[in-house]
Amino acid sequence: MRRSAWTLVATLTMCGGALAQAPVCQPAPGAPEWMPCGIDRTLLEEELRSVLLKAGRTTRLAILGGGPSRPRYNIELQPDGKLELKIGEGSNIGRDWKVDTGALCMRAYQNLWAGAWNCGTVFLQQGKLYWQDEHGNFRNQILQVSR
Repeated sequence: MRRSAWTLVATLTMCGGALAQAPVCQPAPGAPEWMPCGIDRTLLEEELRSVLLKAGRTTRLAILGGGPSRPRYNIELQPDGKLELKIGEGSNIGRDWKVDTGALCMRAYQNLWAGAWNCGTVFLQQGKLYWQDEHGNFRNQILQVSR
């Protein structure tokens, strides 16, 4: 091999570990501390757990519904899998929640979602975080996350 080829091989070998790590990005100006940074993408389970969920802690979400009435949902994801879900300041109709193959799934009492699991992906798009149900009906903006 020529000398330049060996130099290239050596350089790539030394940098290989650095290439495998995700790049560190700077948050957008004015973005809240909990907002992930970087390119538009669907959050994978590992990132979902690090951004939204902290082991042993309750996560509170404020979500603006994507339907025609644009309701505001106040959600508490409790560490034991219990869900508190309120539409506006209404009564708690939450039942339980889980993460299943990278999707955030919630189940409510009463007629919301007919008591079935409603799973959806969490994704970053143009500096905003969304949860979209598996049917793709509504894109719900996550306005606030607190732990």
